[in-house]
Amino acid sequence: MANVMILGSGGREDALAWWFSQYKHSVAVAPGNAGTFSKGANVNVSLDDFEGIARVAVDRNVKLVVVGPEAPLVAGIADYWEKEGLAKKGIRLFGPKKKAAMLEGSKIFARKFARKYGVPVPEFFALEGGHHETNAKQAESYLDARVSRGDEPLLVVKADGLCAGKGVFVKDSVEGAVDAARSLAQFGEAGEDFLLEQRLTGPEVSVTVMTDGHTFRAFHHSQDHKRRFEGDEGPNTGGMGAYAPTKVLTPTLERRIESDIIIPTLGGMKNERFDYRGILYFAVMLHEGKPYLLEYNCRFGDPEAQAIIPMVKADPFRLMTDCLNGKFESSPFALKDGCSACVVLCDESYPEGKSVGAKISFEVPLHYMQDVLVFHSGTKQEKGSTVTNGGRILSVVTSGAPTHQKAFDRVYAAIGHIRFKGKAFRRDIGYQVREM
Repeated sequence: MANVMILGSGGREDALAWWFSQYKHSVAVAPGNAGTFSKGANVNVSLDDFEGIARVAVDRNVKLVVVGPEAPLVAGIADYWEKEGLAKKGIRLFGPKKKAAMLEGSKIFARKFARKYGVPVPEFFALEGGHHETNAKQAESYLDARVSRGDEPLLVVKADGLCAGKGVFVKDSVEGAVDAARSLAQFGEAGEDFLLEQRLTGPEVSVTVMTDGHTFRAFHHSQDHKRRFEGDEGPNTGGMGAYAPTKVLTPTLERRIESDIIIPTLGGMKNERFDYRGILYFAVMLHEGKPYLLEYNCRFGDPEAQAIIPMVKADPFRLMTDCLNGKFESSPFALKDGCSACVVLCDESYPEGKSVGAKISFEVPLHYMQDVLVFHSGTKQEKGSTVTNGGRILSVVTSGAPTHQKAFDRVYAAIGHIRFKGKAFRRDIGYQVREM
């Protein structure tokens, strides 16, 4: 068995740690949370301290470093790894290089890449190169000109850079879109440049693949729930829950997503010499029956990871090293049958606020909760207790249930046994496949 190091501190990273631990690998997580603390040794190192991460990996005889969140990838940790020759020392890093990670790090870059390689995307207009206020004024002029011509206004506003899932605004009027564009100043440099996009309508699907740049294998497709409140109301969040597989993708639509989106993307990455080896996530909207790419992620989604990782029947160390070695075609990737469900417990003030220091208790020990996993996000260990330390606190998950309804019945029953001050969650996660 191998020593593995996972970078990150959210529910996705706790799910990854759980996955590796199922195959008896020794897991360290940097910086981790209370859940990963219980699965191995948390490491107090910052995700932007590449030298410190490398030093820990060497000291702990780590064989594989898995990057959970997007920021280190966009900042170039894979390039640093190559420059320092760490792979040649037997310490592999799973995740794409900076050039490829720009598919997530810059929405404008991603849109131009998709257009170049024929991937269907919404109509868009990029505001870039100027100061934020200049871009916002140009956006207002552009939108007014479209309206005066009788064209459909572009009412989706997206910050170009990384905003922790909170830089997208869907509006009903030109005035609302202009206000949203101006509000992107709150994100600093990440919101200076931005996109105006066509507002599509239809169900969204998360399609996640693992790839060595040539071969790819798809996890169960899933549906995330971004809005904070029931009925898909309120502000966008990092994600309030997910389930898998979806019911909206027929075999015909799956083949079309593969032919129209996944394969052209991999072909484009080869042409651009991205040498992509890692996770690639496609957010897809089915608009008038046709799949459109909304965005790329260069890592597992959160909370989608919590829903789809427990549905894999294969050693992650083998899968990831096969990817890195360009041998993924012969890797034993396999999925479990059944359904999974994930519901996120957050603080009542989220996404604007967070909770710190509230004790978390379980009325019923976890091992008595039938087929339920609890992955930690905003938690920490404090004086022997697990306490809150963020906006999204826990992900309550089940996998392999015979039906979606059964999966959500298990999850919501378990949620009733979890206590912390200010606990909040959506009661309608998976409404698409449940009897409400």
